[in-house]
Amino acid sequence: MTSKEPTCCHPPPFDASIESFPMPVLPEATILRTLIRNVSVFDGHSLLPGTHNVLLDGGRIAAIHSILPPSDDDTGLVIVDGSGRFLVPGFIDTHIHISTTPAAMLHDLRHHGVTTALDMATWPAAKFRAVQGIDGFPTIHSAGTFATSPESMHGTFPGLPAIGQITSADQAPAFVATQLADGARFIKLIASEDDGLSQPILNAVVRAADAAGCVSICHAATSEPFTAAVASHVRVVTHIPADAPLSSALVEQMQANGQANSPTLSMMEKTCARWPRYNTMETALANVRRLHEAGIPIALGTDSNDTPAAPGLVPFGQSVHGEMKLLRQAGLSELDVLRSATSVAASVFGLSDRGVIQEGKRADVVLLAENPVADIHATRSVEIVWLGGVQHCVAARE
Repeated sequence: MTSKEPTCCHPPPFDASIESFPMPVLPEATILRTLIRNVSVFDGHSLLPGTHNVLLDGGRIAAIHSILPPSDDDTGLVIVDGSGRFLVPGFIDTHIHISTTPAAMLHDLRHHGVTTALDMATWPAAKFRAVQGIDGFPTIHSAGTFATSPESMHGTFPGLPAIGQITSADQAPAFVATQLADGARFIKLIASEDDGLSQPILNAVVRAADAAGCVSICHAATSEPFTAAVASHVRVVTHIPADAPLSSALVEQMQANGQANSPTLSMMEKTCARWPRYNTMETALANVRRLHEAGIPIALGTDSNDTPAAPGLVPFGQSVHGEMKLLRQAGLSELDVLRSATSVAASVFGLSDRGVIQEGKRADVVLLAENPVADIHATRSVEIVWLGGVQHCVAARE
């Protein structure tokens, strides 16, 4: 193990016993036909000129009009006055770890405007299935079990299934097939300095994911593993090195490969505070700035977790707004930060039905009291969240 290994910021999952997992008990939800009137709209790409009237119907965005159209049937229509307010796509957190108290996690994500969250390691599969498909709460997609070396620190995580402990490139197709059969949406692999997966095995897992038509994500918390992740042609590298600047050659290689980054600055901030000898936030922020200036997509991710063994606890939901603040500090404009949390996140992870406010897309939208294009702190001013058309008034939360 190298002197830098403490910078590894992947929180181990909780106890693998399914009996220890508290299943969420949540109220039934009702999809309401809703008209949001006279509201300013950030559609996932830009702030539309003027104000608009947005109709949500059947869990989808049914219409967007600058002038209120006549309606033959207002029966059951809920009218929301959006005057002076701002409608944005629901926020997407591309890196969480499912909580040991999943109902509280879902409430916290929703309360802060997060309508989709991507779990980056959970086993057994029943644990992530338990929080999926619940109307009126965030959509949760999972990567299931990650691929790692049995000799690495990640290979010692409690209950890690044998399928995830890979010693040969020949095992990659079976690993990917097993995750997808168990309901995983993405494929996660670990690049690390401590006897981690070899470059040929990293490459093989990525090729198997590509062959299966799914997005691959590689954990790479320091500069050496980050270089290996880029060389593997993985679709998304998660975390950002805080130990050394990224070289121009590496950034150019990411450009050429068409790769994206989910930097999880919230976790890197915890890591830097815990091990300042090896890491600085200045380096992490500069590396994100370098990627962004090179045109590499930056997808918002927090590494939210409630695992005491992790380098740092990152709260669900509220950390999304902290992550936006850190991305702003890294040099992204307000518009680019908002894109990172909406349309870019959706595009990077192949979530084609969300991340934008467009007719026909899923009715995952958030009403803010303040203008986030003028000041990114305004994303905290959440008033109402719609999740697949189900309305949640934040002020009414107990």
